[in-house]
Amino acid sequence: MKRLIALILSLSVLVLLHGCGEPSDNGSSDVSAVSSETQSTQSTQSTSDTVSMLTGKEKYMEELKKNEVFKQYDESDWRSHAYDYKLVALTFDDGPAFKAADDNNVTVRIVDTLLQYEGKGTFFFTGRSLAKNGFVVPQYALNNGFELANHSYNHASLKEADYETAVFEIVGVNDLYYENLEMTPTFFRGGGFTTGTNMWKVLAEQDMIAIASLRGGNGDHSGGSATVESLVDRLSPDKVSDGEIVCLHSTNTKGVTPDALAIVLPQLYEQGFRFCTVSELFAFKGVDLNEVPRGEYIKKVVITENGLIDFN
Repeated sequence: MKRLIALILSLSVLVLLHGCGEPSDNGSSDVSAVSSETQSTQSTQSTSDTVSMLTGKEKYMEELKKNEVFKQYDESDWRSHAYDYKLVALTFDDGPAFKAADDNNVTVRIVDTLLQYEGKGTFFFTGRSLAKNGFVVPQYALNNGFELANHSYNHASLKEADYETAVFEIVGVNDLYYENLEMTPTFFRGGGFTTGTNMWKVLAEQDMIAIASLRGGNGDHSGGSATVESLVDRLSPDKVSDGEIVCLHSTNTKGVTPDALAIVLPQLYEQGFRFCTVSELFAFKGVDLNEVPRGEYIKKVVITENGLIDFN
């Protein structure tokens, strides 16, 4: 009997110990639920913090975008959002003045200076300068994303030119470009913004667009009277406007043009200006070249408040 009672007591103890060591199915579910709830709460809190941080950053970026200072130092690839900036097409007449693409070359210095500010420009070369000095310098400009245009063969006035002369002065330059660089320019500028009946006729036949400037007569041509100070003053941020085409020169061997650009470009840049080719100016303003008038000089590309395009 005593042995039976002892056996029963031992079995009872084992049952009790087993019950304490392994929770019931209901207990296991309760613990899992608590654990899941805790993890969910932590996850929700983490997600909430992340959303809060992102939202705050987005708001901050939006505020910065409203500030001109942010635009000054935005990404170098400003062309992906050119609408955020004031655009100026810098153009350079009369060159190339040198054969070699070295540091003393005015055209090369202009290219290199503009590149420091993610800028590009358009060179209106004359046929006689191309024939004399070759295509090493024009090729250097092309390789760096600059645009080449036609400034007539002899920088001649075409006001009284007959048809044959107009063809030579315009098509002759196009032929030089094609034969040496396998490209044909889209834009033309006559010497001194010259105009004439046969000039317009040939331009129409070649489907070329005439480009002038609101800011000519800067005196930085070869032998001109411009100084670095006078150019900086004429190109200061309070005088240059969005959508403007600026006419400068790449032949002044004193170097006043690149010297002035080295001073004024950072000033313009800090005020939200960016520097582009003539083609880019049309494109960034949303203007198809087929919309651009022929038979007149284009001096600017400005979209007015009522959505019209102002070219002059």
